[in-house]
Amino acid sequence: MRIVEVDGRKISVRGLKRSEVREFRAKKVNFIYLDPDTAEETMDLVFKLVISEEDMAALEDMQNSCSIAVWSACLKETFGAPDEEKNS
Repeated sequence: MRIVEVDGRKISVRGLKRSEVREFRAKKVNFIYLDPDTAEETMDLVFKLVISEEDMAALEDMQNSCSIAVWSACLKETFGAPDEEKNS
């Protein structure tokens, strides 16, 4: 889990499970480069899986940059982030 603070609200974000990633890839979703025509729909589908309904509703009233911060946190939780320290 990762906590993202956006617009004064703390949102808890979990990474996608391996099975969830497979389902999206089967639908030809590229998480690194979202198709601009389907990006909002894809983000909404992922958010329904990784954040609470309450947080999802709160994001609706925030600037889009807040949604991007939550999206970024989800990607980092799912795939890791090169700038984060790894245990070896």
